[in-house]
Amino acid sequence: MHSTDHASWLRVSLVSSPSIDHLDQQTDWSLQSLTALLRSNIVPVEYTQEITLFAEDIDAQVAALDVQLKALNAQRAALVWRAAAAHSLLSPVRLLPDELLLHIFSFIYHFDLPYGSPSLPICIASVCKRWHDVVYSTPSLWCNLRFPLPGHPGDVPPLSIIDTWVERSLPMPLKIQLGHEYSPFPAKHRCLELVSNLHLYGWRIQALRLFLDRRHFTLVNALPHDSFPVLEELALGIHDGTWCDELVTPAFTDSLRLRRFSLIMHLKSFCDVNRILPGFPFPQITDVFIRSTSPTIFSFLWKLESLRTATLIANGFYRSGSPFTALVSLPIETLELEGRYVEFAPFLLSFSLPRLREFSCNLTDPWHTEYGLFDAHARTLQHFIARSTSLTRLAMRNMQDESMLPLFEDPHTFESVEEFKIGIYKADLLLWPRFMKMLAYHRTSSVSPLFPRLREVEFDIRLNRQQETELERIDESLAAMILSRYTAARYGAMQLLERCHYRWEEYAGMSTAREHFLAQLQSCFDNGLVMEGFA
Repeated sequence: MHSTDHASWLRVSLVSSPSIDHLDQQTDWSLQSLTALLRSNIVPVEYTQEITLFAEDIDAQVAALDVQLKALNAQRAALVWRAAAAHSLLSPVRLLPDELLLHIFSFIYHFDLPYGSPSLPICIASVCKRWHDVVYSTPSLWCNLRFPLPGHPGDVPPLSIIDTWVERSLPMPLKIQLGHEYSPFPAKHRCLELVSNLHLYGWRIQALRLFLDRRHFTLVNALPHDSFPVLEELALGIHDGTWCDELVTPAFTDSLRLRRFSLIMHLKSFCDVNRILPGFPFPQITDVFIRSTSPTIFSFLWKLESLRTATLIANGFYRSGSPFTALVSLPIETLELEGRYVEFAPFLLSFSLPRLREFSCNLTDPWHTEYGLFDAHARTLQHFIARSTSLTRLAMRNMQDESMLPLFEDPHTFESVEEFKIGIYKADLLLWPRFMKMLAYHRTSSVSPLFPRLREVEFDIRLNRQQETELERIDESLAAMILSRYTAARYGAMQLLERCHYRWEEYAGMSTAREHFLAQLQSCFDNGLVMEGFA
């Protein structure tokens, strides 16, 4: 074959080839043909260009297929992730033993859920057959009834449905709530019927919360005296405009197990303590929560001979003098006061709590200064705390202003306190250096520091640390106070401080309080100081 003919043949075969396989079939790849091609003077530039174009076309097709392949892989990965997520959620639950599943349901059920949670067992039971069987075989999930239900805000189910619900809870004790704090129980027919029939469930009711108005009083007053023989906790909510003197029911006379009592009266409710609830077992109450006017609170307190824990909230401004001519001693061990100083001044002056161990003081200044100097309230509170010689835990809402510093002037008032917590607001930071000085130990000073037995202290600062301009001064005074108390502990002058919680609100930093004070308080940390909170 001549060289010219061979070149023509090769050109035709390359250009007309639709594929590599077709090219291979048309080309003579024998040794003789290749040898002749190599011995010729032909330079296959044009042929290589055509081959390159062919290869580029193949590359374009491969690139398009790569895009499709990546898209398909992404879709596949998303589907695999969804399947794995669903599997991780469902499979472990299906493998849980019934005992553990029941424990989870019970935790959710007895958690402080929003008003209207009785429908929770039905919601859980509707998920699957296994959950249905667990719920319907567990009486403890049916023992909490709150009416009205969320879907029926103005009414309750028929008594036949309530009876069925109650039967499922056998033999567990019942907890029943009618109405809620901000809305009294409705007065529709079925609601009134339920109130009048409460005594039918009374032999099983352990806790009862009634939020009523005068429309219910007649029915409650008609309940028999032995309606609730196993009752341990009772809460009565009296709504605005109601004279609770009309509540004279004997239903709780024989409630010999009753220990916890709550009375929630709104601003425009009125009460004559000497007329309400005749025969009520006040002397056996050990735990009380009262939110009412201060005169009503004081009138109730003298009846509570066995009181151990009390939360008293004055919700209206009423000046009143002391109802007693001599100190009244109460066995209260845990006390929380919330309101204005002027409202609780008669309480602080009239009651002595020699067994008081925990005191939370959330008192604020009165609206106007016409009621006297603020420091008079501080000294009244100081005398009250001084009479409580067993006090070990003290929590205060804040330092108020300079008028409250007299409260801390006499360190002997707080000699028994071992744990102290105080809230700090913007105005309080002006007093921070002076307060730290009161807490610090000064070896050459004749004035004893506050809280010589203090083991734990918590400063709850309600400010944004990053916006505070005096941050360095505040930190340094705290560190100096802690160091001084550790020095005093070495000399045996006071108790060793074990824990300091230094909390700032809205802090988004990375370091902790311990890391922040590591250089200054290393010796204290070596001696066991626990520093908590964000720096």
